[in-house]
Amino acid sequence: MIYLESLIDARFCWRDPSGTAIFNPRGKRKSGFFVDSKIEESKIRSLVELYFFAGLAVNVLGYLSGYGLAKFLIGVIIERPAAHLLEVMGIVSGCIFVFLITPALLLLRIYKQAMQFHTVGLRAAPPAADAGRAFSFALAAVGISILIIGIALAVLVRYKP
Repeated sequence: MIYLESLIDARFCWRDPSGTAIFNPRGKRKSGFFVDSKIEESKIRSLVELYFFAGLAVNVLGYLSGYGLAKFLIGVIIERPAAHLLEVMGIVSGCIFVFLITPALLLLRIYKQAMQFHTVGLRAAPPAADAGRAFSFALAAVGISILIIGIALAVLVRYKP
């Protein structure tokens, strides 16, 4: 449960000098809300925990059921899947969309509506000052390293002595 608490604490990014918790439902780089009372903080924490488990269930069950149905349909419809790669990709993509993407988007919509309902009376808080810069640098470093690895692999595959 320590891991779950750290995930929930990530939404309560920091406290101001007076000790008031700041809730950032969309992450550190977006504006958040000051949570003045412990009761409101516990309500929001329980809501974040509820949606964390709901999202985990949607992701795991959606992926497994989508993949299972796709595998079944491919086995029934197509005799040699390797010869019909485009059809296989279409079946897998459709099943994953129906069983994983659609429920996840619906859950996200419900989460946003619940957060609007629970944060309607709270004061707005500014985003964390240092959050955007470090994230942008890390994202650029990851992108450049992926690009370098891709170029190296392309050169190694094409090279024939």
